[in-house]
Amino acid sequence: MNKISFLISLFLLGFQMLTAQEVAIGNPRANYALPLINNRITIVVEGEFCKNIIVATNNGTIEKLGDESCEFEFRPEKIGYALLSIYKLSNDDRILVEERKFRVKPWPDLKPFFGRISSTGKMPLAVFHSYDAGVYVPTLNMDIDAKFKVSSYEIIVMRSDEVVYKLKNTGGKIELKNNEILKKLRKGDIVLFQKIMARFPAEPVDRELSDLRIEIIN
Repeated sequence: MNKISFLISLFLLGFQMLTAQEVAIGNPRANYALPLINNRITIVVEGEFCKNIIVATNNGTIEKLGDESCEFEFRPEKIGYALLSIYKLSNDDRILVEERKFRVKPWPDLKPFFGRISSTGKMPLAVFHSYDAGVYVPTLNMDIDAKFKVSSYEIIVMRSDEVVYKLKNTGGKIELKNNEILKKLRKGDIVLFQKIMARFPAEPVDRELSDLRIEIIN
């Protein structure tokens, strides 16, 4: 499930004559969305049943989670701002209550992993070769399931403070030609993954991530 559980309560307060209403935004837990995933939001209009609330946007899509629900899934396509147009139903008429700009932020920096190592660590040689996924970028502690494409990286093998192999790799998984060379690793070798480039959702160019350092222990 590609969901982000950002609970955003938009409290539309106040009342005026005819159809106009004064609008205010309450204290949201998060005041932004992330692109190309489902951001769950809750929208409330004072004095209105949830079934009477309709929301539209000019950035991506927003869908109501059930006819009686005040919860919506907002999936913006672009970084920047989205316009949320909030309507209420009255006698089968759709009446605009308020239009609000809502920020769509770039993804935060995330750490690459090799196996369970995210920065530096030690790993037995057999375990090193067992990780078929290679370098990957998980979204930890974010209550979402999103994947990021690792485009390329460099693999540098250090032995007794000297560079013995310097390899270029395309994609997250270690290429077969590089894997054959890495079969020559020995105890005490240091494997560095550097210049890790990954494409984040809605971003036009790759982003460089932090390095990985793994010591081969047996």
